[in-house]
Amino acid sequence: MTDTQRNFIILALVVVVVMTFGPAQMATGLLGWLLGIVFAVLMGLAMVQWYRRNQSTIGSMNSGPRTVLQLSMIGGYAAFFTGTVIPGWGMHGTSNVLLLFAMFALCGFGAYWAWQQRSQLW
Repeated sequence: MTDTQRNFIILALVVVVVMTFGPAQMATGLLGWLLGIVFAVLMGLAMVQWYRRNQSTIGSMNSGPRTVLQLSMIGGYAAFFTGTVIPGWGMHGTSNVLLLFAMFALCGFGAYWAWQQRSQLW
């Protein structure tokens, strides 16, 4: 048995133990929630940095596309935050996943459309 095979077996055993025992499930749930919070904060910081970097371009946009862009960014962040961080709201059941996917698609299209309109007259 090579070291790689041994490491995969150890990893598989650790995964089985973590997924089957109660306190370990609670710890992994807490860890997933904390990672979701960290990712949400990092995503928010990236959005603010992008907005600041393109502030002159966004400021020169007409009011319609600028409003769509801002609402799309806020809506996408809110959809992500409620879908992944708030317990009981997110990825539970097919209808919720489809609703979140539709919200992400709508917000993404709104941001794309508004960014394409930045050089055109509204």
